[in-house]
Amino acid sequence: MSWGNPTTPLEKFRKTLLTPASAAYFIGSLMRLQGYRNGLLKREQVEIPVISVGNITCGGTGKTPVTIDLAQRFVLAGVKVGILSRGYKRQSKDATLVVSDGAGNFANCADSGDEPYLIAKRVPKAVVLVGSNRRASANLAVSHYNCRVLILDDGFQHLAVHRDADLVLIDYNDEPANDSLLPAGRLREPLSALSRSTSLVITKIPDNYDSSKLERLEKFLSSYAAEQTISKCRFTASQLVSPTCVMLQADALNGNSIVAVSALARPEPFHKLLRERGANLVDTLSWPDHHWYSDDDMKRIETAGERADLVVTTEKDMVKMKPSERLAEKLYALRIETEWLSSPPPAVTQILSTLTHSSRSVGV
Repeated sequence: MSWGNPTTPLEKFRKTLLTPASAAYFIGSLMRLQGYRNGLLKREQVEIPVISVGNITCGGTGKTPVTIDLAQRFVLAGVKVGILSRGYKRQSKDATLVVSDGAGNFANCADSGDEPYLIAKRVPKAVVLVGSNRRASANLAVSHYNCRVLILDDGFQHLAVHRDADLVLIDYNDEPANDSLLPAGRLREPLSALSRSTSLVITKIPDNYDSSKLERLEKFLSSYAAEQTISKCRFTASQLVSPTCVMLQADALNGNSIVAVSALARPEPFHKLLRERGANLVDTLSWPDHHWYSDDDMKRIETAGERADLVVTTEKDMVKMKPSERLAEKLYALRIETEWLSSPPPAVTQILSTLTHSSRSVGV
């Protein structure tokens, strides 16, 4: 089954049962959107460019690797970037928490939330802030940290901050035409909301993709977002990283027996990527998305790993683990990179070009 597209009688019955709740969800979403359109709800205009990386479905489209990729592009160009996240399931109660100040000082993972912490570690020169009030976070990033561009992580439904580039990620493997609104399906908003974006990004395109399938998906999305550009990317395995930062090439997976460990919305693409790199998966251990690993969880992982050459997890999961010395010897995180099939969305490259040019003009 493709999540949100039921196939079995039980799944279809569940969807039917939840359809009235989806109707109520739709009404609530529409009223909120109208509140912003009519000016009843305030939308903050930030004095620097803002890029939102979001989606229209629940989880699993690749927002984190895309956010990391875009942030790295600005850092490499010498542009100070701030990344704003809600910090889902973080333990800190601070209204706004500085996960990273861009100068080598980091909060801990539990207080930050797994994804913001991972982003901060992957882009150490970025300022990373978490908080439910992203208007406050945006103002702090500009006034205190002198950021010149902001990236809203998972920002499509967060309408309180104006954005100059609004990216919506769509998984190549999804079937949005057959999906439904929450809770009967996976859609956070009706597909008509895609017209609010500036750019659509089709993610997780395989090496040997079905060109006719991709063409149908593009045509379908264009029927809801005729004026929006469509970019495409895939996520590739680049390296294996140990808890002590020992690096192996991803080719080290080839021919080895692997236990795959993850806490993802959809673990199947992770398993598929390992198999594509030649791994022999002898076991898979999965927990719910954003799960925090307990001591018992780590013991279970260590026991499972005894019959494998390597235990491989995601970088998002690795930052939440405290492995024993014995497990650490064979534990690695699979590092993922974003590969654009042509180039990043034009709205983003335009912002990057403008800021890079202005930096040169003033000698920054």
